[in-house]
Amino acid sequence: QPHEQPPWPENPSVWDRMGRWFLVFAAAALRSSSWSVAGFQTTPSFASFPSTRAISPFSRRSFYTNLEMNKALARPGAAKEGAARIAVIGGGISGLVCARRLKELGLSPVVFDTGKKAVGGRVSSRVLQIEGAGKGGVSVDHSTQFLTATEPRFEQLLSELAKEGAVKAWEGPVGELQAGAFTPMDSKQTRWVGVGGIASIPKALAAPLDIRLDTWVASVERQEGGAWRLFLDAQKRRPLSSATTKGVQEDFEYICVAHNGKCAERLMREADVPALHKLLKCKFGSGPPPKALMQLSSLWVCCFAVKGSLGLPFEGAFVKGSQDLCWVADNSKKMAGAGAAAEGYEAWTLVSTRPYGTANKVPQENVPKDVADRVTREMTRAFETAAGLAPGTIAPVASRVQLWGAGVPMNTYTPAPCILDAAKAAGICGDWLVDPSVQGAAIS
Repeated sequence: QPHEQPPWPENPSVWDRMGRWFLVFAAAALRSSSWSVAGFQTTPSFASFPSTRAISPFSRRSFYTNLEMNKALARPGAAKEGAARIAVIGGGISGLVCARRLKELGLSPVVFDTGKKAVGGRVSSRVLQIEGAGKGGVSVDHSTQFLTATEPRFEQLLSELAKEGAVKAWEGPVGELQAGAFTPMDSKQTRWVGVGGIASIPKALAAPLDIRLDTWVASVERQEGGAWRLFLDAQKRRPLSSATTKGVQEDFEYICVAHNGKCAERLMREADVPALHKLLKCKFGSGPPPKALMQLSSLWVCCFAVKGSLGLPFEGAFVKGSQDLCWVADNSKKMAGAGAAAEGYEAWTLVSTRPYGTANKVPQENVPKDVADRVTREMTRAFETAAGLAPGTIAPVASRVQLWGAGVPMNTYTPAPCILDAAKAAGICGDWLVDPSVQGAAIS
């Protein structure tokens, strides 16, 4: 039942400012009871999470059906040749784990992602090219910084990835940073990072899958026979095909929308699946989320490299007392031993607060150069202040900013960890249905 919206913190802590898909970006994947708002659960401050809580079961009282994708779900590996084909739209963690599980069950998933070079979504890395430093450049995690596991299935998945050499434990000092003082944080949980960069995680998940990169699915339509057809344009004039079908349209028995935001809402607006479309509606902002509506907040990420070293005594820190900055990390030390940086250089990642992301939001696909330069300048100056460095100490030899416009879900839909409209053969999954974290995305 709907409850009255509780008051938002007047003086938000660093945990409040960072937002909890920054659990994707930095913090531990913890859950506890909190308030529900017509099915959506508002994300409280990190500090108010005293314990973990089991993932919510499917709600039989809602209009969503229990998961009935295929008989193979009850009999893993029993699906025969010609099993159901599923189009998974979105190659982030939720889409990749969904497709991986469907394939384990003998089904035939295909993942469509807009990434030009790789899948991963908010779990991704990039290389900063430095003039005169050779072709390798320096690797930086420009989204997710590390992840933790509290759920047995996700722990098992990380164990498998560790055996494959995709993840490793991060042993370096991590803590809180304020006015030049660093305070280490004790944690009994393992902090996992990607080997050579966080992008190693989606790369490993995608290895056995049929992945279609650089593919923007603009619209979908269910055909008379019940199959779903995907289109590259909103007018449904350019049906999607592939080289394997020699240009012939390929249709799918099911679709799974594994992303959120305006693009996901627009994709399903005219798909004749009103139950799913209703849940995909959203708004953007860093203030208190509304009732019964997904709210997403934005984050800026600034990555830069300096010649030599800043000489700081930590590898990662949550920043306190800053209006602009909530997290900093030394990629060079975090990825040590995996070719993270060109010799003689140090590479850092800075993550903004939610209010800073909201106040400086621009079209993320085309960030104006003057905005990029200003954000870089403001975030590096905020880092100097937090670390107690003299103004102008940070002189980047290479830098890059990224705006994650829909980076932080600020509330979660609690009745179910994923939703399937069995009658329409369409489903949705994502961290916003479980918990704003890598773990939440995988469990969904």
